[in-house]
Amino acid sequence: TLETTLEAILSPSRLAALDSADVSPVPYRSYSFFSYLLSIRGRNFGMLISPLLVLFLFGLGWQLLFIYVFDDDDDVQEYLSSMDDLISPLLTPLSFLLTFRMARAAVRFWDARAAAGKMVEIWYVPI
Repeated sequence: TLETTLEAILSPSRLAALDSADVSPVPYRSYSFFSYLLSIRGRNFGMLISPLLVLFLFGLGWQLLFIYVFDDDDDVQEYLSSMDDLISPLLTPLSFLLTFRMARAAVRFWDARAAAGKMVEIWYVPI
């Protein structure tokens, strides 16, 4: 029984499978999936902040325009102050950014999970 066990452990196919699984391990971080999804570290924050800053300044400009220019004219104030017209230019790009970010994070998560399952499958091949 010891000889058959050693033959099974030292079989070329098993050693080749172990060599193919010998990659540098992915470091485990104890934070959750959502904290990974919403983290800024390691991201290209400059590509996100510039469009959001432009949209913020756009909304701020409209608010200042309402306060100082159209303060006395009630017809113009009612016509321009619908919240849908102000929020929709902000929500559309923001929703696309969040959707693509969540989709990429979910793909990475499931790819890593599949790779971890494959490693466990290779390591626990019955002898």
